Amino acid sequence: MKFDPVQPIPTRAKARGDGVRVSDFPIFESHLPWALPNLSPRAEGRSRLKYYSIAKVRREKRSCVHGYGSAHDSESDTSLVEVVAGYNTSLPCAIQSPLHDAPVLTLWYIGADDTPVYSYDQRSGVSGESWADPEVFEGRAHYLAHLNPPAMLIMRTTVSDAHVYRCRVDFHNSNSRVAWVRLRVIVPPSRVEIATHVSSVMPGQRDDVVCTAIGGDPPPSVVWMQNGKVVDPNSTVGERGTFNSLEVAATREDLNFPFTCKATNNDVTTPVFAIYYRNVTCGPTSVRIEASESPLVEGREAELTCTAVGSNPPAHITWYQQGKTIEDLINEYWCGLHCAITLVLKGNIRQQDHWNVYFYIPPSRVEIATHVSSVMPGQRDDVVCTAIGGDPAPSVVWMQNGKVVDPNSTVGERGTFNSLEVAATREDLNFPFTCKATNNDVTTPVFAIYYRNVTCGPTSVRIEASESPLVEGREAELTCTAVGSNPPAHITWYQQGKTIEDLFVNVTRQDNLTVSVLSLIPGRRHHGRQLLCRAENPSLPLATMEDMISLNVAYRPVARLEVGWPQRPDLMTEGSDLYLECIVDANPLPYKVNFFHNGKEMVHNETAGVEVRTAMTTYTVALQTVTRRNSGEYQCLASNVEGDSYSANLTINIKY
Repeated sequence: MKFDPVQPIPTRAKARGDGVRVSDFPIFESHLPWALPNLSPRAEGRSRLKYYSIAKVRREKRSCVHGYGSAHDSESDTSLVEVVAGYNTSLPCAIQSPLHDAPVLTLWYIGADDTPVYSYDQRSGVSGESWADPEVFEGRAHYLAHLNPPAMLIMRTTVSDAHVYRCRVDFHNSNSRVAWVRLRVIVPPSRVEIATHVSSVMPGQRDDVVCTAIGGDPPPSVVWMQNGKVVDPNSTVGERGTFNSLEVAATREDLNFPFTCKATNNDVTTPVFAIYYRNVTCGPTSVRIEASESPLVEGREAELTCTAVGSNPPAHITWYQQGKTIEDLINEYWCGLHCAITLVLKGNIRQQDHWNVYFYIPPSRVEIATHVSSVMPGQRDDVVCTAIGGDPAPSVVWMQNGKVVDPNSTVGERGTFNSLEVAATREDLNFPFTCKATNNDVTTPVFAIYYRNVTCGPTSVRIEASESPLVEGREAELTCTAVGSNPPAHITWYQQGKTIEDLFVNVTRQDNLTVSVLSLIPGRRHHGRQLLCRAENPSLPLATMEDMISLNVAYRPVARLEVGWPQRPDLMTEGSDLYLECIVDANPLPYKVNFFHNGKEMVHNETAGVEVRTAMTTYTVALQTVTRRNSGEYQCLASNVEGDSYSANLTINIKY
């Protein structure tokens, strides 16, 4: 198979697996990169890609093994790109063009494979044409020639995209050059699992619990945290996943500060985590007896209170009188880490004819009952918190962000209750309410948390494009993000005032965030059109927000050559003047426009009566005092970063 160096690569010849060899492409054997291994570009320092910040790029050393049955041990710099699965990334082709030369063809390979998986043609007449192996990238690969260095964009990366890629650039006159890029696709762990060996732990004991991260590639780090600090960073990769056995010795403080197991293998996605409440067995830290009065008075009722603090499980208290227990008069009561038992003495204390024991009984729990499923801003009395049990009747308070916001409780038939009187606001979505109930300062209050579901409209809406400018014929994504709405906002796309079908839209909703991704293949007809994204909460029609973007689509030129003078070019005779104008439709504007006469480029020469003007947006050529030699075919060629375009031939006949 042979290719004409000035023709685009045939579509079928590009398909993977059809036996195409590198030698089939328009280069010479002496241009092969391994003939000059020292030409590979030196690495730049560690950097982040300009447009896809989730992809990290760094350089590593590798031993290059090339195709054609030969292997060389020369050292070459390889860019390492890391990306989280599902995100976009760019693979840089870090090759610098030689002086006074320009690239004509860029090819991408997987490793040392002989068959390319992507090509970008920069030759005159076909500049900007690209091809990608549909079995490899499934339409997700695009070449960003305008970047420095140029890069291949891979959208929505998958695990199967992880390879060592080889970028080869062919030049007009110089030898080909090669750059290597390793793409590592990171798969975050899916969850963490906590497994305990024992139900309770003695002080000083270790290894009572193991936290295992399920999934993740590369293996994630699994750390134990307590009170906001890492206390055990030592994880191990096992058969089932990465695990960390808690090596921190158990102490009494663990009862107040639970442990958090976190696992992650990147700095993009949120770590997965689980909380472990360590059940440490502890004895009481203090025991104290207090009398209701001192001294006690004969014949007058008195109370003696014994308070034991710090025991887990709660301490058992026994009363003794003169060395003998009085447990028959006491009903046991378990009351948490802080236990207070009151002994009430009645009658003649000296004769001790009657003993009674009374308890301060804390509330057993609190129950939250809501009147409505969602609350409008400013609404009150949407929830009631009731303390069950407790003698004497406990106080029930509502707290938010560590402060008491409603202390007003009422004693009812079922228990003490507090109806939340605080007006609902958007901030309630970030700061839940806590209902606490207690009737003493010894035991821990019982509590429950209430997450107020406040209906709110969006606070911001923004449209972002996957690249700028968009490129004609290349798939692009426009993302509209609405923040702050509860429930998540409904997003509608409009183009020139008309709604866009949901067929081209992918929507995800989470918490108060809605992300709508519009997929389209832009054309020159889309350039300058306005796209509008409208986010609205159906419950709050007046809280609608919008964002608008004018599409900037880059496309290759379309050139048309016209006669500006004379008005009747078919009647031209020798000695008259000829004025030609090249009408160009292009974005961006062409960086050069050339005129040709019978295939030969026309050069500005006032002495010869040829004036070529290509300033600003006017592209003209003026011929003064024409002769029969000026007859023939005229063309103009317009070039921009997206490619080149010739006009149709314009035939001029000079009569003589």
